Parts: sequence; C-alpha cells; structure tokens
Amino acid sequence: MLLRNRNDCFLFFTGKTDRGLAPDFWLPRLAEIYGWHPAACDLKKTITGQPKLMVDGSMIHCSVSHAVGLTVITFHTKFATGVDAELIDESRSDFDLLETYFPSVDPSTESGNNNDIFLKHWTKVEAYLKAQGTGFLQPKISAPDDTKAKTISWIEEHGESRWRISQIYLGTARRKPGYF
Repeated sequence: MLLRNRNDCFLFFTGKTDRGLAPDFWLPRLAEIYGWHPAACDLKKTITGQPKLMVDGSMIHCSVSHAVGLTVITFHTKFATGVDAELIDESRSDFDLLETYFPSVDPSTESGNNNDIFLKHWTKVEAYLKAQGTGFLQPKISAPDDTKAKTISWIEEHGESRWRISQIYLGTARRKPGYF
C-alpha cells in the first residue's frame, strides 16, 4: 500500500481491482501522521453522504474519492473542501458525455483526448459539489462559478494507471442550509 501526499491530498494506491478503502483503514494512518489520538477521531456521514470528521471535538472539513486502484482523502480545518478522482481510460473517447454535460467546451482548444478533457471538467464539478455539501442532489450539473474557490487539478500516475484528480477549497466554510 503506497501513500503519497500531494497538494494536501492523501493518495492511497490500492491495486488495480480495489474500488476504495474503508475509513477503518485510512483514518488511523492519518491520525498517526498528524498525531491525533485514534480514540479522539470520529467519522460520520451527513444526510448527503459527505464525511464529517471530528477530532478532539473540532470539525475538520474533509472529502473522499474512490476510483479503481486509488483512494484520495483531503481535509482542511478552516475551509470546505472537495475532491474527485477518476481513472483515465485511454480507449474511451467520451465525446457524447463531453457534449452532453459540457456543451460550451471546445475539445479542439484543449489538450488530451475527449476522455481526459471530459474528466478534467467532470472532476472539478464533482469536487465542487462535494465541497458545497450537496453532491449530485442538485438537479443540474454546472461548472464551478464560486470566485472564492481555489481549484487544483492534475494527473496522477502510478504503475500503468493514470487518474485525473481535482481538488477544491471554498473561500469560506459555508454549507448549504440543513447540511447537518
């Protein structure tokens, strides 16, 4: 099990067939890294499925994403955060998905195949929705428009696999009404 810390995201490379790691695995490892007492860490899910991490009675904003062979966890003590990771499959073109979900995107102006272009936009939207605390409960998927959001997007490689990862920090720790 390889662990890498990049952009304040913890990446656990889990093997080609694993679809993700349970908190029982990754939470004790993060507690060890940060010096948290494991008994002081409590992880629950909100009604929208977003993780809520409490450490010594303080809430830590966190987000988790699972893709084949990878689990990504990001958290911040002050700002709402979201992360999404998707496996890049070079054999797919996803032109229909790109055209359906992001009609204003012109693939000829971006590098990569349609699958990577689609995933670049998709992971940003999913990370943004996770940071807002809504996930896909919103009826319409749209690109992040929060001018206070900081977005980091990159391609991560391990062995023969590649993933598109996007991470977002919202400018304030606000949540939608009724979040908890």
